[in-house]
Amino acid sequence: MLDRGRSSRRSAARDGAWRVAMHGAEDGDDIDDAPSAEAVVAGRQRLQTLMTALDQLPEKTRTIFRLHKFEGLSYAEVAEKQGISRSSVEKHMMDALRILAARMRK
Repeated sequence: MLDRGRSSRRSAARDGAWRVAMHGAEDGDDIDDAPSAEAVVAGRQRLQTLMTALDQLPEKTRTIFRLHKFEGLSYAEVAEKQGISRSSVEKHMMDALRILAARMRK
C-alpha cells in the first residue's frame, strides 16, 4: 500500500512538472486543448475544398469512395454491392484518392 501511494505521488509530481514545462500551466490550472480560431477556420476551409472535390468525381467513383470511406464497407463489400469486381473497386479508389490529393494540393 505504501509503495502504491509513493508511486502515485511521484507520478502526479512528474505529470505536474510535464504540464508546467510543456504548457506553462501550474498544477490545478486547466490547459485549453481546443484548437485556435485560425486552425478551426483553416480546417473548415480544407473540409469544404475536399467536399467540393468529392462532388466533382465521376458518379461511380464518388459512390465507391463514399461506400468505403464514409460507410466503412470493405472493398469486397463495395464490389458485391455495386456488382463489380474487387479490382474495379481498387481502381476507382486509386483514381479518387489521386484526384482528391491533387485538388487538396492546389
